[in-house]
Amino acid sequence: AMSQLEADHPNLLSALEHFSSGDEANRHGQLAVDLSSFWDLHGHWQLARREFLRYLSGAGDDRALEGRCAHGLATVATRLGDYPEANARYREAVNIAHELGERSFEGECVRCLGTVAWNQGNYPEAQALYEDALSIAQETNDRRLEGECTGDLGLVASQLSDAADARAHFEAALRIARETGDRRAEGSWL
Repeated sequence: AMSQLEADHPNLLSALEHFSSGDEANRHGQLAVDLSSFWDLHGHWQLARREFLRYLSGAGDDRALEGRCAHGLATVATRLGDYPEANARYREAVNIAHELGERSFEGECVRCLGTVAWNQGNYPEAQALYEDALSIAQETNDRRLEGECTGDLGLVASQLSDAADARAHFEAALRIARETGDRRAEGSWL
């Protein structure tokens, strides 16, 4: 699938250009969201940043899509080390998710805010945000998010030199990863 996306990438960029220059802003934003994982894996962060900004500054009228584009832009900003932009855009996405009642997406965005705090070495803030995201994950029965937040809390405990707490969180996250069949997360927590 990735090799096909790579081969079709020039055509997809043309489609993005067409959608953004016409009266199809929402199709532009949706295609940008659909391509975001591909762009992230291939390091096309400046391209992703440009397309998300283009959608967010345009005439799109889909509030949920706006939240996903804000999340995408925040992820790119995190990759580029622009933490103020990442923080602002994740908060924008949290607010939209809250407004629309999309609790799982809200939890994912709160978790990402924790990662921004983590990347800046603000471990107490990261811990509080991961705990908030974990609460949302448990409320919505989002096991994948629950496992990620649990593991993230292990990382915080490790940075705070609490080896016993870190190990307990990593073991719990590993159990969830195995339960959900998430091999990538399983490898991370091992």
